[in-house]
Amino acid sequence: MSPFTLFFLKVMHIMCCNNFIIQCIPHLHHSM
Repeated sequence: MSPFTLFFLKVMHIMCCNNFIIQCIPHLHHSM
């Protein structure tokens, strides 16, 4: 695995997590 590939995977993972959080926040607000 090249450092660039690892970096790319890490960035993708962070973006997926952020996307997940952004989608979850409205649901949390609605349930409160």
